[in-house]
Amino acid sequence: MLRGLGVRAIDLDDVTQDMLLGAWTSAQAQRYRPCVDATPPRTLRAWLEGSR
Repeated sequence: MLRGLGVRAIDLDDVTQDMLLGAWTSAQAQRYRPCVDATPPRTLRAWLEGSR
């Protein structure tokens, strides 16, 4: 997913860690409110990408 967003291979480890930490922090703060009409993988991907 990150490569598709233009992240360079050399930066993947750092960006992955930053993204997962941000996702974890947001989930803990209850900012992850998935759409009830979509499948869990689809809603999680949309949330991680910042889209709806």
